[in-house]
Amino acid sequence: MAKIAAWIDRTAPDAMVVDVSVEVALFARLHGVPVVSIALPGVRSDHAHRLGFDVSDAIIGAWPEWAMGMLRVDTADTPGAGPVAQPLAGKLFAVGAISVQANSPGRTPASIHRVVVLGGGGGGGMREPEIRAARAQTPGVEWIEVGTSADNWSPNPADWLRRASMVVSHAGQGAVADIAAVGVPALVVPQERPFREQIMTAHTLSRADGLPVMVANSFARNDWAHLLERAGQLDGRNWKSWNDGYGADRAAAVIRDIAGKS
Repeated sequence: MAKIAAWIDRTAPDAMVVDVSVEVALFARLHGVPVVSIALPGVRSDHAHRLGFDVSDAIIGAWPEWAMGMLRVDTADTPGAGPVAQPLAGKLFAVGAISVQANSPGRTPASIHRVVVLGGGGGGGMREPEIRAARAQTPGVEWIEVGTSADNWSPNPADWLRRASMVVSHAGQGAVADIAAVGVPALVVPQERPFREQIMTAHTLSRADGLPVMVANSFARNDWAHLLERAGQLDGRNWKSWNDGYGADRAAAVIRDIAGKS
């Protein structure tokens, strides 16, 4: 906090972008610096999150406008007021998914021959016994593990994702954004995270019309052959409604607007 205070004193920023941290958002605002907070999905009606949202001049959500249900912020005065309670109306900007990966045209419907299992730093993804079982059920299909262990971890899985016919993944925001960027069908299994973060993401994905994604509650299955057949009928190009490649540009525009008002 002392380093942040010294930086604010030295640079006199027009705005500060705060990635999730309520403490830093409050600290910057107490220094008179406008704050743009990055929000995560989930049910975030607790006092700490609401306080962080209250002091923010703008809030950026990396999901499309039609997916406002990704974030729930009910207040004591407006219980059950809907996906986004009134205090956030007008300051929450859904900019679309943001991925470091460049967008690809997307995979047209075709049979599945290579499945990439995408792990995450938070753990709780598909385990080796489940992968072995999936391989046994789908002879002739190549299963590739990326990020499921320290041995196959990759800081940039783009090359693997682009060569995939299908991706099996958790429902982390970054993973879904990357899958959407490369445009391949996916099976998503949400993992337990604080504030129902991945549950809300998976729920939104499951209700979206036309997205090339299937949502399940477990990686342990005996119907992988059927799932891969279904995945082969999905059109990866339809991921564009989730990630059109311009989410970062829209986020930058929100930040520029707030900084320009200081």
